[in-house]
Amino acid sequence: EAAVLCRWPQRSVESLGEANVGAAEPAIVPAVIERADMLYEQQEYAQALSLLTTEVETVSDKVARSACSWRMARLSSKLALEAKRRGHSELEKTMVYRGLQLAEKAVDDDPKNFAAHKWYAISSSATSSFEGTKATIQKSFVIKQHFERAVELNPKDATSRHLLGVWYFEVASLSWTLRKLAAALFASPPSGSYSEALSHFQAAENIEPGFYVTNRLMIAKSHLALKHNQLAREWLQKTLELAGKDAEEQKHLEEARKLLKGL
Repeated sequence: EAAVLCRWPQRSVESLGEANVGAAEPAIVPAVIERADMLYEQQEYAQALSLLTTEVETVSDKVARSACSWRMARLSSKLALEAKRRGHSELEKTMVYRGLQLAEKAVDDDPKNFAAHKWYAISSSATSSFEGTKATIQKSFVIKQHFERAVELNPKDATSRHLLGVWYFEVASLSWTLRKLAAALFASPPSGSYSEALSHFQAAENIEPGFYVTNRLMIAKSHLALKHNQLAREWLQKTLELAGKDAEEQKHLEEARKLLKGL
């Protein structure tokens, strides 16, 4: 349960919500970024990372460098997941921490780049599986701050709002044992409610209706936690109106069916 504050849905942290980055990116290395994004969509993650690694060494403009660095953090996250699936734990750890370093550089180079903040939060959360409970709880404050900054910088990014909702939902779901531990370790432990989580999930849905099966499922689960059974039923039905785009969404559609059957 040490990583309870970092269970971000994989599709949301890997591919959603990047459609709005164009307006905030520099027109300095457009060809390289376009090529890297194309390779990303083709799942050629190692090739894309190699391309950006070579390019970023030649870029002096900080805004352009940040645009490369957060993409490199995203690619490192993908490669970490691939290593995990193959059982290569050391490579997974290496890529996770490399991703965090790259995301930190992205934020340092351009503090106004919302994607840099989002990927710093995501990358920071990923390291918690290699650290203890105290470090995980401590990092939760930083994760929240960077998701909030991403939302502030780009209010139209549905994924940042969704991930902030996940943060509140996970904190609201903490076990009694972890709550007591957090209270003992920190004067002001992380706090969050299902109502706050719901507000962020609903905001994400309002920004981009139907953008993500999991977001609608989380709206339903938030209503269930708040004992709003009728609203939960309605949102479970709305969840099932969507088509699952990948294995994760298919899994969450099945969860929605089971929850609906139990109501």
